[in-house]
Amino acid sequence: MSAFSPDGTLLASASDDSTIRILDSNTGQELKILRGHSNSVTSLSFTSDGKQLASASSDGTIRVWDPIPQTTVLEGHTDMITSVSFSSDGKRIASSSYDKTLRLWDVQTGKEIMVLEGHNDQIIRVIFSPDDKLLASSSGTIFLWDAETGKKIYELEGHAARTALLFSPDSKTLYSASFRSDNDTIKVWDLEKKEEIMKFRERTDGTFNISLSPNGNMMALASADNSIRLRDVKKWIELKRVNGDSEFVISALFSPDGKFLASTESENSSSPKGGGNTIWLRDANTLKKIKSFNGHKKTVGNISFTPDSNFLASGSTDKSLRIWDVNTGKELIALPHTEEVFGVSFSPDGKKMASVPRGRTIRLWNIEPYINFLHNSKPTPLYHTFIDAVKFLWQLDVQGLEIVETKRRTPTDLKKYGSLLAPPPPGQSKFDQVLEWAQKQQEQ
Repeated sequence: MSAFSPDGTLLASASDDSTIRILDSNTGQELKILRGHSNSVTSLSFTSDGKQLASASSDGTIRVWDPIPQTTVLEGHTDMITSVSFSSDGKRIASSSYDKTLRLWDVQTGKEIMVLEGHNDQIIRVIFSPDDKLLASSSGTIFLWDAETGKKIYELEGHAARTALLFSPDSKTLYSASFRSDNDTIKVWDLEKKEEIMKFRERTDGTFNISLSPNGNMMALASADNSIRLRDVKKWIELKRVNGDSEFVISALFSPDGKFLASTESENSSSPKGGGNTIWLRDANTLKKIKSFNGHKKTVGNISFTPDSNFLASGSTDKSLRIWDVNTGKELIALPHTEEVFGVSFSPDGKKMASVPRGRTIRLWNIEPYINFLHNSKPTPLYHTFIDAVKFLWQLDVQGLEIVETKRRTPTDLKKYGSLLAPPPPGQSKFDQVLEWAQKQQEQ
Protein backbone atom coordinates (compact mmCIF):
# COMPACT_ATOMS: atom_id res chain seq x y z
CA MET A 1 0.00 0.00 0.00
CA SER A 2 1.44 3.39 -1.00
CA ALA A 3 0.44 6.98 -1.81
CA PHE A 4 2.19 9.99 -3.35
CA SER A 5 1.83 13.52 -1.98
CA PRO A 6 0.03 15.92 -4.38
CA ASP A 7 3.30 17.56 -5.48
CA GLY A 8 4.95 14.18 -6.02
CA THR A 9 7.89 14.83 -3.66
CA LEU A 10 6.87 12.34 -0.94
CA LEU A 11 5.91 8.69 -1.07
CA ALA A 12 4.11 7.07 1.84
CA SER A 13 4.49 3.30 1.97
CA ALA A 14 2.82 0.87 4.38
CA SER A 15 3.27 -2.82 5.03
CA ASP A 16 2.02 -5.65 7.21
CA ASP A 17 4.48 -4.69 9.99
CA SER A 18 2.03 -1.87 10.95
CA THR A 19 4.50 0.94 10.12
CA ILE A 20 4.31 3.70 7.53
CA ARG A 21 7.48 4.95 5.88
CA ILE A 22 7.82 8.41 4.34
CA LEU A 23 10.29 8.47 1.44
CA ASP A 24 11.78 11.17 -0.76
CA SER A 25 10.28 10.12 -4.09
CA ASN A 26 13.23 11.52 -6.05
CA THR A 27 16.06 9.83 -4.17
CA GLY A 28 14.28 6.98 -2.40
CA GLN A 29 15.77 8.18 0.90
CA GLU A 30 13.76 7.26 3.99
CA LEU A 31 12.75 10.44 5.81
CA LYS A 32 10.59 9.18 8.64
CA ILE A 33 8.90 6.09 10.08
CA LEU A 34 5.37 6.51 11.48
CA ARG A 35 4.54 4.04 14.24
CA GLY A 36 1.27 3.65 16.11
CA HIS A 37 -1.00 1.13 14.43
CA SER A 38 -1.09 -2.30 16.05
CA ASN A 39 -1.89 -4.18 12.85
CA SER A 40 -1.37 -3.91 9.09
CA VAL A 41 -2.17 -0.60 7.35
CA THR A 42 -4.85 -1.01 4.69
CA SER A 43 -5.21 2.50 3.22
CA LEU A 44 -3.23 5.75 2.86
CA SER A 45 -4.27 9.19 1.62
CA PHE A 46 -2.61 12.63 1.62
CA THR A 47 -4.64 15.80 2.09
CA SER A 48 -4.90 18.07 -0.95
CA ASP A 49 -2.14 20.38 0.36
CA GLY A 50 0.16 17.44 1.18
CA LYS A 51 0.64 18.54 4.77
CA GLN A 52 -1.17 15.63 6.42
CA LEU A 53 -1.53 11.91 5.82
CA ALA A 54 -4.46 9.72 6.87
CA SER A 55 -4.00 5.98 7.43
CA ALA A 56 -6.50 3.21 8.08
CA SER A 57 -5.60 -0.10 9.65
CA SER A 58 -7.06 -3.54 10.21
CA ASP A 59 -6.70 -2.76 13.92
CA GLY A 60 -9.92 -0.76 13.48
CA THR A 61 -8.41 2.72 13.82
CA ILE A 62 -7.72 5.70 11.59
CA ARG A 63 -4.74 7.93 12.26
CA VAL A 64 -3.81 11.36 10.92
CA TRP A 65 -0.14 12.32 10.67
CA ASP A 66 1.81 15.45 9.82
CA PRO A 67 4.59 13.81 7.76
CA ILE A 68 7.07 16.67 7.16
CA PRO A 69 7.29 20.13 8.79
CA GLN A 70 6.63 23.31 6.85
CA THR A 71 9.66 25.05 5.36
CA THR A 72 10.50 28.51 4.04
CA VAL A 73 13.29 29.00 1.51
CA LEU A 74 15.48 32.12 1.86
CA GLU A 75 17.00 33.15 -1.47
CA GLY A 76 19.37 35.99 -2.42
CA HIS A 77 23.00 34.87 -2.22
CA THR A 78 24.75 34.36 -5.56
CA ASP A 79 27.28 31.74 -4.37
CA MET A 80 27.46 28.96 -1.80
CA ILE A 81 26.26 29.82 1.72
CA THR A 82 28.74 28.88 4.45
CA SER A 83 27.01 29.63 7.78
CA VAL A 84 23.88 30.97 9.48
CA SER A 85 23.30 32.52 12.89
CA PHE A 86 20.08 33.40 14.74
CA SER A 87 19.87 36.59 16.77
CA SER A 88 19.22 35.92 20.46
CA ASP A 89 15.68 37.33 20.18
CA GLY A 90 15.00 34.90 17.32
CA LYS A 91 13.73 37.58 14.96
CA ARG A 92 16.64 37.65 12.49
CA ILE A 93 19.05 35.31 10.75
CA ALA A 94 22.47 36.32 9.47
CA SER A 95 24.13 34.35 6.67
CA SER A 96 27.60 34.33 5.11
CA SER A 97 28.60 33.24 1.63
CA TYR A 98 31.36 32.69 -0.88
CA ASP A 99 29.81 35.67 -2.74
CA LYS A 100 31.69 37.86 -0.19
CA THR A 101 28.47 39.25 1.31
CA LEU A 102 26.51 38.87 4.53
CA ARG A 103 22.73 39.01 4.52
CA LEU A 104 20.19 39.62 7.25
CA TRP A 105 16.78 37.97 7.04
CA ASP A 106 13.44 38.40 8.80
CA VAL A 107 12.57 35.05 10.39
CA GLN A 108 8.83 35.69 10.42
CA THR A 109 8.48 36.66 6.76
CA GLY A 110 11.57 35.01 5.27
CA LYS A 111 12.41 38.27 3.49
CA GLU A 112 15.86 39.80 3.13
CA ILE A 113 16.44 42.83 5.39
CA MET A 114 19.83 44.03 4.16
CA VAL A 115 23.07 43.06 2.43
CA LEU A 116 26.44 43.76 4.12
CA GLU A 117 29.46 44.19 1.85
CA GLY A 118 33.15 44.84 2.51
CA HIS A 119 35.02 41.53 2.59
CA ASN A 120 37.48 40.96 -0.25
CA ASP A 121 37.46 37.18 0.09
CA GLN A 122 35.00 34.34 0.62
CA ILE A 123 33.27 34.64 4.00
CA ILE A 124 33.40 31.50 6.12
CA ARG A 125 31.54 32.40 9.30
CA VAL A 126 29.08 34.92 10.73
CA ILE A 127 27.71 35.08 14.28
CA PHE A 128 25.53 37.44 16.35
CA SER A 129 26.86 38.64 19.69
CA PRO A 130 24.73 37.42 22.65
CA ASP A 131 23.41 40.98 23.19
CA ASP A 132 22.47 41.23 19.46
CA LYS A 133 24.41 44.49 19.06
CA LEU A 134 27.23 43.11 16.92
CA LEU A 135 27.85 40.77 14.03
CA ALA A 136 31.26 39.19 13.58
CA SER A 137 32.30 37.71 10.23
CA SER A 138 35.53 36.11 9.04
CA SER A 139 37.34 35.55 5.78
CA GLY A 140 40.74 35.45 7.43
CA THR A 141 40.26 39.11 8.31
CA ILE A 142 37.54 39.56 10.94
CA PHE A 143 34.92 42.28 10.52
CA LEU A 144 32.74 43.68 13.30
CA TRP A 145 29.39 45.16 12.23
CA ASP A 146 26.59 47.10 13.88
CA ALA A 147 23.83 44.48 13.81
CA GLU A 148 21.05 47.07 13.57
CA THR A 149 22.39 49.37 10.86
CA GLY A 150 24.68 46.96 9.01
CA LYS A 151 27.53 49.48 9.21
CA LYS A 152 31.05 48.08 9.50
CA ILE A 153 32.62 49.25 12.77
CA TYR A 154 36.20 47.95 12.50
CA GLU A 155 38.46 45.12 11.34
CA LEU A 156 40.67 42.72 13.29
CA GLU A 157 43.78 41.52 11.46
CA GLY A 158 45.94 38.59 12.43
CA HIS A 159 44.84 35.25 11.01
CA ALA A 160 46.27 34.33 7.64
CA ALA A 161 43.75 31.52 7.20
CA ARG A 162 39.99 31.05 7.50
CA THR A 163 38.72 31.24 11.04
CA ALA A 164 36.04 30.01 13.42
CA LEU A 165 34.45 32.67 15.65
CA LEU A 166 32.94 32.73 19.12
CA PHE A 167 31.68 35.52 21.41
CA SER A 168 31.97 35.42 25.19
CA PRO A 169 28.61 35.34 27.06
CA ASP A 170 28.95 39.06 27.96
CA SER A 171 29.68 40.05 24.31
CA LYS A 172 32.87 41.83 25.35
CA THR A 173 35.37 39.26 24.08
CA LEU A 174 35.76 37.50 20.74
CA TYR A 175 37.62 34.23 20.21
CA SER A 176 38.92 33.17 16.79
CA ALA A 177 40.53 29.93 15.69
CA SER A 178 42.49 29.11 12.53
CA PHE A 179 41.47 26.19 10.32
CA ARG A 180 44.93 25.56 8.90
CA SER A 181 48.06 24.01 10.33
CA ASP A 182 50.36 26.79 9.07
CA ASN A 183 48.57 29.25 11.32
CA ASP A 184 47.06 27.02 14.00
CA THR A 185 46.32 29.67 16.60
CA ILE A 186 43.58 30.73 18.99
CA LYS A 187 43.30 34.49 19.41
CA VAL A 188 41.43 36.43 22.08
CA TRP A 189 40.20 39.92 21.22
CA ASP A 190 39.07 42.69 23.57
CA LEU A 191 36.17 44.28 21.69
CA GLU A 192 36.17 47.47 23.76
CA LYS A 193 39.89 48.06 23.15
CA LYS A 194 39.61 46.67 19.60
CA GLU A 195 42.82 44.71 19.97
CA GLU A 196 44.28 41.25 20.37
CA ILE A 197 44.97 40.54 24.04
CA MET A 198 46.09 36.89 23.92
CA LYS A 199 47.37 34.38 21.38
CA PHE A 200 47.87 30.63 21.76
CA ARG A 201 49.50 28.14 19.40
CA GLU A 202 47.65 24.82 19.54
CA ARG A 203 49.89 22.64 17.33
CA THR A 204 46.97 20.44 16.28
CA ASP A 205 47.17 20.71 12.45
CA GLY A 206 44.23 23.11 12.55
CA THR A 207 41.19 23.84 14.73
CA PHE A 208 37.88 23.32 12.97
CA ASN A 209 35.46 24.36 15.67
CA ILE A 210 35.42 26.01 19.10
CA SER A 211 32.65 26.07 21.71
CA LEU A 212 32.32 27.77 25.10
CA SER A 213 30.63 26.22 28.11
CA PRO A 214 27.51 28.17 29.15
CA ASN A 215 29.36 29.78 32.09
CA GLY A 216 32.21 30.81 29.79
CA ASN A 217 34.88 29.02 31.84
CA MET A 218 35.80 26.20 29.45
CA MET A 219 36.45 26.01 25.73
CA ALA A 220 36.17 22.85 23.65
CA LEU A 221 38.34 22.58 20.53
CA ALA A 222 37.66 20.17 17.67
CA SER A 223 40.93 19.59 15.86
CA ALA A 224 42.47 18.15 12.72
CA ASP A 225 44.80 15.95 14.78
CA ASN A 226 41.75 13.83 15.72
CA SER A 227 41.49 15.32 19.22
CA ILE A 228 38.92 17.04 21.40
CA ARG A 229 40.51 19.36 23.93
CA LEU A 230 39.02 21.10 26.94
CA ARG A 231 40.82 24.24 28.09
CA ASP A 232 40.44 26.59 31.02
CA VAL A 233 39.63 29.88 29.30
CA LYS A 234 41.36 32.16 31.82
CA LYS A 235 44.54 30.14 32.43
CA TRP A 236 44.52 28.37 29.05
CA ILE A 237 45.62 25.12 30.61
CA GLU A 238 44.48 21.83 29.11
CA LEU A 239 41.89 20.19 31.35
CA LYS A 240 41.15 17.09 29.31
CA ARG A 241 41.95 15.56 25.93
CA VAL A 242 40.53 12.56 24.06
CA ASN A 243 40.98 11.22 20.54
CA GLY A 244 38.19 10.45 18.11
CA ASP A 245 37.55 7.26 16.13
CA SER A 246 38.18 8.72 12.68
CA GLU A 247 40.60 10.96 10.81
CA PHE A 248 39.84 14.28 12.49
CA VAL A 249 37.19 15.85 14.72
CA ILE A 250 35.01 18.37 12.91
CA SER A 251 32.78 19.69 15.68
CA ALA A 252 32.58 19.77 19.47
CA LEU A 253 29.59 21.57 20.95
CA PHE A 254 28.51 22.19 24.55
CA SER A 255 24.83 21.68 25.35
CA PRO A 256 23.10 24.83 26.68
CA ASP A 257 22.69 23.25 30.13
CA GLY A 258 26.44 22.57 30.26
CA LYS A 259 26.05 18.84 30.95
CA PHE A 260 27.06 17.44 27.58
CA LEU A 261 29.47 17.85 24.72
CA ALA A 262 28.38 16.54 21.32
CA SER A 263 31.13 15.69 18.83
CA THR A 264 31.31 14.77 15.15
CA GLU A 265 34.18 13.47 13.07
CA SER A 266 35.31 13.18 9.46
CA GLU A 267 34.35 10.15 7.44
CA ASN A 268 37.23 7.71 7.08
CA SER A 269 36.50 4.48 5.25
CA SER A 270 39.55 2.83 6.81
CA SER A 271 38.27 3.45 10.35
CA PRO A 272 37.00 0.13 11.78
CA LYS A 273 34.52 2.05 13.94
CA GLY A 274 33.12 4.19 11.14
CA GLY A 275 33.56 7.28 13.28
CA GLY A 276 32.63 9.76 10.59
CA ASN A 277 28.97 8.73 10.52
CA THR A 278 28.45 8.76 14.28
CA ILE A 279 27.60 11.61 16.65
CA TRP A 280 28.87 11.09 20.17
CA LEU A 281 27.31 12.57 23.29
CA ARG A 282 29.96 13.02 25.97
CA ASP A 283 30.15 14.17 29.56
CA ALA A 284 31.14 17.86 29.35
CA ASN A 285 33.73 17.59 32.10
CA THR A 286 35.31 14.18 31.54
CA LEU A 287 34.67 13.81 27.77
CA LYS A 288 33.60 10.22 28.48
CA LYS A 289 31.20 8.84 25.88
CA ILE A 290 27.61 8.52 27.09
CA LYS A 291 25.72 7.48 23.97
CA SER A 292 25.88 7.60 20.19
CA PHE A 293 23.43 8.81 17.53
CA ASN A 294 23.53 6.49 14.53
CA GLY A 295 21.71 6.85 11.23
CA HIS A 296 23.72 9.08 8.94
CA LYS A 297 25.39 7.32 6.02
CA LYS A 298 28.22 9.81 5.51
CA THR A 299 30.19 12.49 7.36
CA VAL A 300 28.32 14.57 9.92
CA GLY A 301 29.57 18.15 10.00
CA ASN A 302 27.37 20.68 11.76
CA ILE A 303 25.25 20.10 14.89
CA SER A 304 22.97 22.24 17.06
CA PHE A 305 21.18 21.75 20.40
CA THR A 306 17.74 23.08 21.24
CA PRO A 307 17.85 25.69 24.06
CA ASP A 308 16.53 23.15 26.58
CA SER A 309 19.25 20.63 25.57
CA ASN A 310 16.63 17.94 24.96
CA PHE A 311 17.11 17.65 21.19
CA LEU A 312 20.04 17.69 18.77
CA ALA A 313 20.02 18.42 15.05
CA SER A 314 22.71 17.19 12.66
CA GLY A 315 23.55 17.91 9.03
CA SER A 316 25.45 15.46 6.84
CA THR A 317 27.02 14.97 3.43
CA ASP A 318 24.50 12.13 2.97
CA LYS A 319 22.00 14.91 2.07
CA SER A 320 19.97 14.56 5.23
CA LEU A 321 19.26 16.61 8.32
CA ARG A 322 18.15 14.65 11.36
CA ILE A 323 16.72 15.55 14.77
CA TRP A 324 17.55 13.32 17.74
CA ASP A 325 16.15 12.90 21.25
CA VAL A 326 19.14 13.55 23.51
CA ASN A 327 17.70 11.55 26.40
CA THR A 328 16.94 8.37 24.45
CA GLY A 329 19.35 8.66 21.52
CA LYS A 330 16.48 7.94 19.11
CA GLU A 331 16.08 9.67 15.78
CA LEU A 332 12.86 11.69 15.65
CA ILE A 333 12.77 12.81 12.05
CA ALA A 334 14.90 13.12 8.91
CA LEU A 335 14.26 16.22 6.81
CA PRO A 336 14.64 16.01 3.01
CA HIS A 337 17.44 17.79 1.18
CA THR A 338 18.66 17.40 -2.37
CA GLU A 339 22.20 18.53 -1.50
CA GLU A 340 24.77 17.94 1.24
CA VAL A 341 23.86 19.79 4.47
CA PHE A 342 26.68 22.05 5.66
CA GLY A 343 24.97 24.00 8.43
CA VAL A 344 22.15 23.72 10.97
CA SER A 345 20.99 26.00 13.77
CA PHE A 346 18.01 26.07 16.14
CA SER A 347 16.27 29.35 16.90
CA PRO A 348 16.61 30.57 20.52
CA ASP A 349 13.02 29.51 21.30
CA GLY A 350 13.53 26.09 19.72
CA LYS A 351 10.51 26.50 17.44
CA LYS A 352 12.38 26.93 14.16
CA MET A 353 15.50 25.53 12.60
CA ALA A 354 17.67 26.82 9.76
CA SER A 355 19.57 24.46 7.50
CA VAL A 356 22.22 25.25 4.90
CA PRO A 357 22.32 22.75 2.04
CA ARG A 358 25.20 23.00 -0.42
CA GLY A 359 24.09 25.91 -2.60
CA ARG A 360 22.67 29.41 -2.47
CA THR A 361 19.57 29.00 -0.31
CA ILE A 362 18.68 28.64 3.36
CA ARG A 363 15.79 26.45 4.45
CA LEU A 364 13.84 27.59 7.50
CA TRP A 365 11.82 24.80 9.13
CA ASN A 366 8.86 25.05 11.49
CA ILE A 367 9.64 22.18 13.86
CA GLU A 368 7.55 23.25 16.85
CA PRO A 369 4.97 20.48 16.44
CA TYR A 370 7.71 17.85 16.31
CA ILE A 371 9.65 19.10 19.30
CA ASN A 372 6.78 20.21 21.53
CA PHE A 373 3.95 17.86 20.60
CA LEU A 374 4.22 14.99 18.17
CA HIS A 375 7.32 13.45 19.76
CA ASN A 376 6.42 14.24 23.34
CA SER A 377 5.84 10.84 24.94
CA LYS A 378 4.66 12.35 28.22
CA PRO A 379 0.93 13.08 28.78
CA THR A 380 1.41 16.84 29.08
CA PRO A 381 -1.51 19.29 29.51
CA LEU A 382 -0.73 20.69 26.06
CA TYR A 383 -1.22 17.24 24.55
CA HIS A 384 -4.64 16.85 26.17
CA THR A 385 -5.71 20.37 25.17
CA PHE A 386 -4.70 19.70 21.60
CA ILE A 387 -6.60 16.41 21.50
CA ASP A 388 -9.71 18.07 22.98
CA ALA A 389 -9.63 20.61 20.14
CA VAL A 390 -9.29 17.80 17.60
CA LYS A 391 -12.29 16.04 19.15
CA PHE A 392 -14.37 19.18 18.81
CA LEU A 393 -13.42 19.87 15.21
CA TRP A 394 -14.02 16.31 14.08
CA GLN A 395 -16.99 15.66 16.42
CA LEU A 396 -15.11 12.58 17.47
CA ASP A 397 -14.01 10.78 20.58
CA VAL A 398 -10.26 10.43 20.08
CA GLN A 399 -7.64 8.50 22.03
CA GLY A 400 -4.18 9.65 20.95
CA LEU A 401 -5.13 10.21 17.33
CA GLU A 402 -7.27 7.06 17.13
CA ILE A 403 -10.91 7.64 16.24
CA VAL A 404 -13.20 5.75 18.63
CA GLU A 405 -16.71 7.06 17.99
CA THR A 406 -18.55 10.21 16.85
CA LYS A 407 -20.27 12.64 19.18
CA ARG A 408 -22.26 15.87 18.78
CA ARG A 409 -20.89 19.29 19.68
CA THR A 410 -22.52 20.83 22.75
CA PRO A 411 -23.26 24.53 23.44
CA THR A 412 -20.42 24.47 25.99
CA ASP A 413 -18.03 23.16 23.36
CA LEU A 414 -19.12 25.84 20.91
CA LYS A 415 -18.39 28.55 23.45
CA LYS A 416 -14.93 27.21 24.26
CA TYR A 417 -13.78 25.92 20.88
CA GLY A 418 -15.92 27.88 18.40
CA SER A 419 -13.05 30.05 17.15
CA LEU A 420 -11.48 26.91 15.68
CA LEU A 421 -14.31 26.67 13.15
CA ALA A 422 -12.87 29.69 11.32
CA PRO A 423 -10.38 29.01 8.49
CA PRO A 424 -6.73 29.23 9.54
CA PRO A 425 -4.92 32.52 8.79
CA PRO A 426 -3.04 32.79 5.47
CA GLY A 427 0.11 30.70 5.47
CA GLN A 428 -0.99 28.61 8.45
CA SER A 429 -2.23 25.03 8.32
CA LYS A 430 -5.18 23.76 10.34
CA PHE A 431 -2.74 21.74 12.42
CA ASP A 432 -0.77 24.91 13.28
CA GLN A 433 -4.01 26.75 14.10
CA VAL A 434 -5.07 24.05 16.56
CA LEU A 435 -1.59 23.89 18.11
CA GLU A 436 -1.50 27.68 18.56
CA TRP A 437 -4.93 27.61 20.16
CA ALA A 438 -3.86 24.84 22.56
CA GLN A 439 -0.77 26.80 23.59
CA LYS A 440 -2.86 29.90 24.31
CA GLN A 441 -5.10 27.83 26.56
CA GLN A 442 -2.02 26.81 28.54
CA GLU A 443 -0.96 30.46 28.92
CA GLN A 444 -4.35 31.31 30.39
